Amino acid sequence: MLAQISAMKIACDEWVQAGARWGKYILCVSLLLGSVDAATVEVDAGKTVAHVPNELFGANLLQEKDVPLDDLYVSKIRHLGITLLRYPGGFAERDEFYNWRYSQYNAQAYEQAQAGKLDKKNLDQGDNRRTGIGEFLAVAKRVGAKPTLIVSTLRYVNDLKKGLDEAAAMVRAVNIEKKYGDYFVETWEVGNERYENPGGFADEAKQYIRVMKEVDPRIHIFILAGKRNRPEDGDRMKSVVGSAAYDGLVVHTFVTGDTDKVEPQLLKIRSKWPSTKKLFISAWNSGTPKGEQGLVQAEVMLRIMDGFLHSGVTMAAVWPVQNNTKTSLTQLQGPAIYPAGEIFGWMSEYGKGGDYIQTQSQGVYARSFLQGKRLTVFICGGASEPGSVSIDVRGFGFDEKKITAEAMSARGDTSAMSPPQFRAVQPTVKGTRLDLKINQSSRYEVVRLTLTRP
Repeated sequence: MLAQISAMKIACDEWVQAGARWGKYILCVSLLLGSVDAATVEVDAGKTVAHVPNELFGANLLQEKDVPLDDLYVSKIRHLGITLLRYPGGFAERDEFYNWRYSQYNAQAYEQAQAGKLDKKNLDQGDNRRTGIGEFLAVAKRVGAKPTLIVSTLRYVNDLKKGLDEAAAMVRAVNIEKKYGDYFVETWEVGNERYENPGGFADEAKQYIRVMKEVDPRIHIFILAGKRNRPEDGDRMKSVVGSAAYDGLVVHTFVTGDTDKVEPQLLKIRSKWPSTKKLFISAWNSGTPKGEQGLVQAEVMLRIMDGFLHSGVTMAAVWPVQNNTKTSLTQLQGPAIYPAGEIFGWMSEYGKGGDYIQTQSQGVYARSFLQGKRLTVFICGGASEPGSVSIDVRGFGFDEKKITAEAMSARGDTSAMSPPQFRAVQPTVKGTRLDLKINQSSRYEVVRLTLTRP
């Protein structure tokens, strides 16, 4: 028994050391082994660590066959608190039937394309197999999300002039001629995941930037900064792009549980580019080492978001809101919001526009943030038995009558995709300290604690 206890203590110590730096932002307590009775957290609301940009809570809009952009889809986007929508993702580069000129989804053309009845050599005959620009912009406006668009580049590698003409025509049609409605799209990306030849792509990007800004100088253009785990690409790209009028950098972050690497890799990328350029994580997900789902996946999302904030990310778009993958935030056909989606919605609601607050913890992993008169604390707990957490809040007088707390649980920490369950939590208040119980419904829970000033 003593050997088992010693092993558990070593494992917990290693966990705490590995996660120490994450404790600077959203308050999240991760309890992996045994009872949680000794868990303590100190929050200093008077010390701000970082600001939380509104556009950090974006998503890639993806429409699959037979899943329309209807009221149900819109309601799920709203539930998640999406502040930015990106379109069309990799389809701009690798879908041979993609054509930006189509305003709406064309079901008949989709069927023809699937049956091989469209000429693949003639893009003008192609269909927009998923969502048209007009539909995309309408949904973005309906949910109050900032739209971002991508211009195709890969398909024009052997005909750069045509690619440049297409990019300029797309900007003109959307922003100047208003062919898809009275919208203005400020943020544009040049290509998607062009990793095969960083230097060559950078030379192309320089020319795309020029022709696009000639059409509309108001737009902000983002270019690829290289892979998150291959920051050396940035050296050659930066030297080729030179003084081109780009406004920001794009990085994709698909992790499989290596959340501790997100921050240092993004910081290394940042170090290779001018500090004035914005950093846009235009595709990321909540992948876990063993493909777990449920609350484990939800905690991974919190950890990745911490990494973004710690490395100065200003915009981000999760992939995806809904599709047939284990990292989807919602049900493909149906109203269900998965645990990772609920966490995302909580982060957006209680984090955007706010500040991350200094947090100290012992034996636990802690995060916290503040929005004006509201301080929100997240506690992610996985333990073999029910326990409690003691939270001491400094520099934030709160109204005991306005305390709200809610616990989210699922069918275990690696549950299949299914809606979580919720229960009310009643903290015990002792001056500036709050004690609350965790893991009462299952061996893994996420508790959201919100305090409000008088």
